[in-house]
Amino acid sequence: MKRIIISFCLLLFTVTVFAEEPDTAADRPVTTSFTEMFTRADSAFDKNDFETARYYYKVALINARRDGLKDSTAQALARFITASQKYEEPFLDSLIELKKNGRALTDAGNEALKNNDTVAALLYFGAAIKFARQNNNLNAEATILINRSVLFMRQNNIPRAIEHRREAMTILRDHGNPLMAARQLSFLGLTYPQLGMSDSARASHFAALKIFREIDNKIGEAEALGNIGSGYGVTGPPDSALKYFNEAAVIYREINQNERLADQLVNLGSVYKGIKKYTEAGERYREAANIYRTLDNLEGAAFALEGAAVAFASQREIDSAIVYYAASADNFGKKGDLRQEAQLLSEVGLLYSFQDRVDESRDYLGRVEKLCDKVGDPDFVKERLGYISAQFYEMKKPARAAEYFEKLLVIHRLNADRLNEALVLNMLGSCHFQMAEYDEAMEALNQSLAISREIDDREGEVNTLTIMGFLMQSRGENDQALESFQQALELLKQNNDIAGQQKIQKAIDELKSKM
Repeated sequence: MKRIIISFCLLLFTVTVFAEEPDTAADRPVTTSFTEMFTRADSAFDKNDFETARYYYKVALINARRDGLKDSTAQALARFITASQKYEEPFLDSLIELKKNGRALTDAGNEALKNNDTVAALLYFGAAIKFARQNNNLNAEATILINRSVLFMRQNNIPRAIEHRREAMTILRDHGNPLMAARQLSFLGLTYPQLGMSDSARASHFAALKIFREIDNKIGEAEALGNIGSGYGVTGPPDSALKYFNEAAVIYREINQNERLADQLVNLGSVYKGIKKYTEAGERYREAANIYRTLDNLEGAAFALEGAAVAFASQREIDSAIVYYAASADNFGKKGDLRQEAQLLSEVGLLYSFQDRVDESRDYLGRVEKLCDKVGDPDFVKERLGYISAQFYEMKKPARAAEYFEKLLVIHRLNADRLNEALVLNMLGSCHFQMAEYDEAMEALNQSLAISREIDDREGEVNTLTIMGFLMQSRGENDQALESFQQALELLKQNNDIAGQQKIQKAIDELKSKM
């Protein structure tokens, strides 16, 4: 009989506690208003309908986070936790009455985990926590709170995971385990951003830092400094991010934690790159790469080398950028990451082309195509060909761009991808136009125009008609150019595109002034 009762409790708990969607639209109407959802939740809470209350509090929490309402987010989070606690109380009490033993409850939770039954494990551990509280067993309570928090994270139930970690942290802090308390604070600092609570995250990291310094735990201190730096790296200001990353790096250097030192150097490089201090960025990336190499960390070295390459390229130090891109590609190749290797060799080939070193450029881009074949992913091939052709077009190297647009065109035709076929033909026509190859340009543009009309792609049709207008104008075919512009203008009027109309009207006016 007990087994039957427990199974029924677990089933009911599974259906209700972890239900994320309303039973029906009529039962639980949802709006985007924080205030309305919070009011509904309060009303249900006052009626002791905690299951409905927790649902609406969660919706209110999502709405508050979306709208950047910090105080409302914290308020909804607290109420969601309270409603969840109230709702699960009867289930926990039933299990305690049936098992009558904290060890038995914990063992049942562990057994459920072995069977991949996370919901049952959460229920058993919840009962074990309550039992530990009733018997003032603080060590057991803190341990199980942490374990249950991990399970809530697996369920993506971030509010309950945070609740349990905070409770565990308080017990550990108040009862002589500052190291473990600081670790819980670090967890909270890394988890709060998932609810958009950056201020709470930073406060947790600073609280952890204070404890680590009090107990002279250098690794913990450096980790907390790095976490604070990462927070400022997201929210700003960058000077604060640099300050804390630097402080973390100093400690790691002092205690010979070289891999962690390299990680901080990469963080510093990223911040310097973001504020366009490329010399400083390059220095940090290079030092990090050297450290990773001594540790045989190929992946770390590869990413650091890539960062250095980007910094050099941004300063137009092309020779150095080529060296570092090639070295990064080599490391990724040794790791067997063919996609990253291909992406970085693409940069090498493009930079050689930027220097007009055509043979080297063709050699490296040829290697890219071979790697694409090895990867065997058609989407990756299209992405690489599209990227290379677009980069050549931006570099005003229409002949090289046309070469890769032709290769991309073949793939789109094989896949019967009419939209992208039209887009590539449009770009191909533009390349021929830039090279004064007017017949080839018109052929590609006419094909693009026909496909755009066939698939009713108004935007593509306007773009192609516009290019054709300028092409015919450059050949002195002003009447045909005017007709092309006017067709484009009419389409823009149909789409109510005011900005586009103004641009085409300007081209028409300028053309008429010359006729």
